[in-house]
Amino acid sequence: MINRPSTTSKKNRQNWLHRYVFHFMSIAVILFVIRVFYSYYLRIGAFGCFDDCHTITSAYFMTKGRMLYSEIFYNHQMLMPYSSFVIQKILQPQTLYQLILSHRLFMMGTALLLDIMILLRFRWGGAAFILLYEPTKFYFLGDRFLPEALIAYLSAYLFGLLLLKWHGNTLTRLDQLVGAIFCWFIIFSREPYIPLGILFFLFLFGVRSKIPFRIEPAVVFLIFSAVTLLSVPIPDYLFTVGTVNATTVLKGEVSSNNLAGAGFISIFLYPLIIFWQGKWTFIRYILIGISSVFLIVTGTLLRDRKFGMAVGILLLLASAAIRVVPPGMMFYEAFHLLPWYAMFISFVCLFIFRYLQQRSRRVMGIAGGVILLLVTSYAVFSPSSFLHESIDSAQEFHVGYAQYSLFGEAIKTLSTPSDKLFLEQWDDVIYWVAGLDSSYQYGLFTPIIASTQRYTDARERMFMQNPPDFYYCPPHFSSNNIPAQNVASYVQLAMNDKPTCLFIQRKKLETITHTQWNDAKRLGFTVFTPPEVPDPVR
Repeated sequence: MINRPSTTSKKNRQNWLHRYVFHFMSIAVILFVIRVFYSYYLRIGAFGCFDDCHTITSAYFMTKGRMLYSEIFYNHQMLMPYSSFVIQKILQPQTLYQLILSHRLFMMGTALLLDIMILLRFRWGGAAFILLYEPTKFYFLGDRFLPEALIAYLSAYLFGLLLLKWHGNTLTRLDQLVGAIFCWFIIFSREPYIPLGILFFLFLFGVRSKIPFRIEPAVVFLIFSAVTLLSVPIPDYLFTVGTVNATTVLKGEVSSNNLAGAGFISIFLYPLIIFWQGKWTFIRYILIGISSVFLIVTGTLLRDRKFGMAVGILLLLASAAIRVVPPGMMFYEAFHLLPWYAMFISFVCLFIFRYLQQRSRRVMGIAGGVILLLVTSYAVFSPSSFLHESIDSAQEFHVGYAQYSLFGEAIKTLSTPSDKLFLEQWDDVIYWVAGLDSSYQYGLFTPIIASTQRYTDARERMFMQNPPDFYYCPPHFSSNNIPAQNVASYVQLAMNDKPTCLFIQRKKLETITHTQWNDAKRLGFTVFTPPEVPDPVR
């Protein structure tokens, strides 16, 4: 008589094989991510400063003892400056390169941790998300120290938890606590995504939720939120993040994107608009592939009469695409779409791998899986991908950051620690390079507040009562904006005998030593001497 293996032992062997394959796949995915991150490391100098430098400089002023919002103008939520404050306090970078690198490494480390969490919680669907998202987030500035870059991972994770809940799975206590913390972070890291964070929280832990322990995530969320709000001066916070943004950024977004009309509808129809509008770029082809899978999944949901789930998904995606741009836009023009992009990928990957496990929907799963495989292969292996570009990292960093480094070092060379600096609207990180505090009441005077009376009045008072020792305006300014009554008090500097928009108070010149001037001359800076105007021929 032949003893047949029991069904239980066969199932155990299958489970063991599945776990072995998954562990092997997980290691391969993590190694792939590390390889992609090396490419991001090589591109650390790409594009120079952006919103990340504004956040880093705000945190620098915090290290000087200033209070965010009341003594530092910052019109965004507070968690990113807090993070930069910790990075600068702990790592204490000494050069501009070290400053930028420390923040990029922080983003890489955090991204790797979140990738591992996504991989362990959502397994094969999470792996598919990582393989497609990581090599393409570069085109939305997803490697930079931006809140959008972190919100993207958190939104993808929360989206996955919500899909599990909607499919009848029970969320664990850990899921609930992580979900509450992620919702808190989304809300307090970037103000346009406050609706998204609130929607996630309501969908996950709303009144009609059948999840046990619902009180615990609510308590965690409320405690974290209360502590965060108590850490800032509330009136100044509400004015800068609320009033200033409403009268400048929000007003401009509503007008430029027609959000009060057809633009609002385009937010919901964006996955369809991708097919017939926009620029033909590398990322546009990828978006078309993802959107093709999105239509397969959405069509299946509608066929199965899961209208509530379809509406919920559409509402969440629309909340993440509130600052929509034409499809195919990349880098500076498109970074606000990063959370939407991550959620879009998360949605199709998790659904397709769910369909592959269901016999009745396996055909849909295979069709969507093939498209995802082709899109991911194109994203990784296409010669157009940044992964295959040959870059001189040192030269790229020089091109991107030389302006800030050169002028900041010149100011640092000619100054003493007690001197004050004022930067006209742009190039905030020069404050950090120079190592000086601002003479301005609110630290940073940015283009957003250049027409807001509270801040322009403070600028006028500064020049009347405590004019800066050093004044700088960016190269694209046709002339300096020093008030007429102060112009005679300043001397213009030249770089390589060409006039710059860097000025020093005349009385400050008397305190600069020969050694300081010699060091400044080695950088190319001298006092500008206007050429003599010849007498007109009579």
